[in-house]
Amino acid sequence: MTFAKLRRPVREFALTGQVAAAEEAEANIRVVQAAITRAQAEIRNPDRRRMLDEIGAKFDEYVALFGRARQMRAERDMLEYKTMDGVGAHAYEQLEALAASAAQADNNDTAPLARSGLIDFLGLRLVANKPLSRIDAGGGHTRPTANLQRSLSARRPTWFGAGADCQRPDAE
Repeated sequence: MTFAKLRRPVREFALTGQVAAAEEAEANIRVVQAAITRAQAEIRNPDRRRMLDEIGAKFDEYVALFGRARQMRAERDMLEYKTMDGVGAHAYEQLEALAASAAQADNNDTAPLARSGLIDFLGLRLVANKPLSRIDAGGGHTRPTANLQRSLSARRPTWFGAGADCQRPDAE
């Protein structure tokens, strides 16, 4: 295993935050560390041994920086999850309650606006996840977005209109 093969998953994780890339990098790190340890046990020439020790020290630095990158990515994901998803879920509940109360009160002015606002808000939350790297390029959703979609589909109100006319199903 060469160091060059290690760099690809490390860079991929740093850019995308994909867990699979980090796990691949961890496996490659163990292979390179074993190779360095084996080489240190075999090399007797003092100059070569000194160069190998320098390489080992630089590699340990690289591994430490990768560990810090993983830690920072986890902190960022947790901050996004706690802050943005928490605030967004609360705002969704408030909009849903407004739309439900307007529909229950048969308020023809507020109900369509509340439903339209709810639809726009859901779209906004999903669009906001893309720049946050929560939706991958293939269209697959990462964990937080998938959880958001599951929770929204489970909480979808029964009066939620599919058409642009925003009429309740019982309104003829």
